[in-house]
Amino acid sequence: MVPNRQRVYATHPYHHNDNGYPANGHTIPYPPPPPNNTQANTPIPLPLPIPIPIPIPSKSKVNGFNSHDAHYRLPDGWLVPIHPAWTRGDFVLVTEHNTIRQGYRVHAALLASASPWFGVQRDHALIHEAPDIVELFLAFLHLGCANVDASTLRPSLEQYHALHTMFVRFAITRSLCLVLRHHANSYAGDIVQTLGRTATSEIVWSLLDLARLLRSEGLWDAVLDTDYTTHGWNILHDPWEARVELPNTEAHAVLLLLHRLSAVDDAPLHEFRVDDRPYVYHQDTEVLKFPAI
Repeated sequence: MVPNRQRVYATHPYHHNDNGYPANGHTIPYPPPPPNNTQANTPIPLPLPIPIPIPIPSKSKVNGFNSHDAHYRLPDGWLVPIHPAWTRGDFVLVTEHNTIRQGYRVHAALLASASPWFGVQRDHALIHEAPDIVELFLAFLHLGCANVDASTLRPSLEQYHALHTMFVRFAITRSLCLVLRHHANSYAGDIVQTLGRTATSEIVWSLLDLARLLRSEGLWDAVLDTDYTTHGWNILHDPWEARVELPNTEAHAVLLLLHRLSAVDDAPLHEFRVDDRPYVYHQDTEVLKFPAI
């Protein structure tokens, strides 16, 4: 005979009547506990949560393009390769030279600080400069704010000329122009110092232009075969209509340069080509000076 299972009763919590006094409680039976077996003690397995996928770092989007892409698509659909040394920035500077296009990623704010023209461009700008000139421009632009050492910038005189032309075309700010002029004048002074003389940068510019005039007008051989003290200076300074008498610092600098170039079988006059340079003639010094930028 199965003994009667003991019934457990609990007292219902008190509740209040309308008059504010507690009412009598009553008892209600609890249901019997479940049987003590393994089935009842086995926990019900809960569904595992859906695993959250690990986010894959995506390429950062800047102005609609991936900042790490190796190419930039122009509005005309042309894919322009990005220079591997210039891959950071929110702006793409594209240069087209001899049907070849090259892109450079730079910061728009830095370009805008160099020229108002760049400041009004959006996302990209297309210019027509030689790639080496653009890279020199960016290097000068990043002097002091990037890993660009001024000692590593060694442009030729022809490149300085092209840089100056680019600065004038895009109305580059005076502060950056002064930086370029400082390096250009140092470069020009070094040319004469290596010849054993020291001359001002203005003399060097006129000296180099003279070398161009001599070659272009076919007077090179005539000058080298002429007595400098008697007839040479008339030929040398006819294009300037200047009066320079020996001894003179400028005259000695010109003679030294001519002597150095005459000792070379194939003088690298392409390094001294300064065609279409804007010159200013100063009557007080009788020297063609490179204009102040």
